[in-house]
Amino acid sequence: MPPPPLLRKRSSSFAQLELQSSTKRSRTSFQSKEPEKPLHTRVHRRIITQDVGKDVYEAKSLKGIINGFLGAIHGHESLLTAGILHRDISIGNIMLTEDEEDGFLIDLDLAIRISNDHASGAPSKTGTKVFMAIGALYGEPHSFMHDLESFFWVLFWVCIHYEGRNEKGEPKRRIVPEYEEWNYANTESLAKIKLGQTQEEAFDKDVDKRFTSFCRGLIPCMKELYWALFPKEKRWQLEDRSLYGEVKKILRKARESIAY
Repeated sequence: MPPPPLLRKRSSSFAQLELQSSTKRSRTSFQSKEPEKPLHTRVHRRIITQDVGKDVYEAKSLKGIINGFLGAIHGHESLLTAGILHRDISIGNIMLTEDEEDGFLIDLDLAIRISNDHASGAPSKTGTKVFMAIGALYGEPHSFMHDLESFFWVLFWVCIHYEGRNEKGEPKRRIVPEYEEWNYANTESLAKIKLGQTQEEAFDKDVDKRFTSFCRGLIPCMKELYWALFPKEKRWQLEDRSLYGEVKKILRKARESIAY
């Protein structure tokens, strides 16, 4: 007859497992703890910043737009003098001061030192496509002359789309399907489109027909800039630093002549 359950012998294997477990617990309990590492004081900091300036698209007047471009072009020339080429002139990188008395240039992410032939890891075709110069779209080595041409295309874009402010004082822009397509054209196609735009007859037609009523006061200025940047309906062939002065002179003349 088998013994009662409480008196039943445990198997040797079970006893051995229990002994090992007990030994492990014993060893663990007597192990010395590693010395605690000293705590480092941590300071939580927050940096609160405030936006400076506003988009040139938010200008209240044509003079404000011109001031924005004058300031940005001056900044671009100063960077060039310091040996830095911006390479990304676009509608979002030309800013106005709040009082609209001056402008400045932002975003040097694609900028390079002039001594470098190429930016590290940057493609040869660099910039915001819609505003890129014709030669840059074709992949020519980037020059400050390309950037000056980009200022021209940005101002052209503003005059095509910006309608001033509405009754609530909010900036008002329109969509022009023909120019929206520029966003989706490949670089070589867009270069050909812009080449067509730089023919005097086509340019005059677009300026007279497409400029918003708010921006029509800039038509004489745009036509002068056109002749400065595309003499004889041709693209520039040689770099010319004096073009900075010529462009700024045209913009200052326009600022003096417009009423608002």
